[in-house]
Amino acid sequence: MAVRLAGQKECRFSLDGESLRAGLAWASERQTALAEARAEEKCTSPEGCFITSACCEALGLADNCFELRALRRYRDDLLAHEPGGADAIAAYYALAPSILARLPREGRERLLVFIYARYVLPSAVAATLGLNTLAYRLYRRMLRDLANAFAPEELLGQWDRTA
Repeated sequence: MAVRLAGQKECRFSLDGESLRAGLAWASERQTALAEARAEEKCTSPEGCFITSACCEALGLADNCFELRALRRYRDDLLAHEPGGADAIAAYYALAPSILARLPREGRERLLVFIYARYVLPSAVAATLGLNTLAYRLYRRMLRDLANAFAPEELLGQWDRTA
């Protein structure tokens, strides 16, 4: 497979069916353990559980998986030093726990996997490839879409000011 984003140099990688099937089998085996962890609310920390972590947890990925490392590195090393970056990060921390708390219990796992595939993984790949504007836009689009669907009205105004 080859990907070319925003006129950048082509990035080539391969995926084989056997590895993908093995990954799906592993995730299926972990489904019961993940359901038990979610029922025990292990996703809840004193600061609250955040969207990328929840998505990765839904897939059985570790806290140090590629996606979390890439997006944390982007947040800490790049976004935090950009004009308005600290405000965007603060708005995310104010908004994300409310979004997660309002996700429906029924179908939550499927929704988190969808969010992962549509926003989290592409953002992490873009950040890793140095496509920082694309990474930021993808993640902001995710937050905008989720905020419009699940955030309380009083937090939407705060989010709009950082857009």
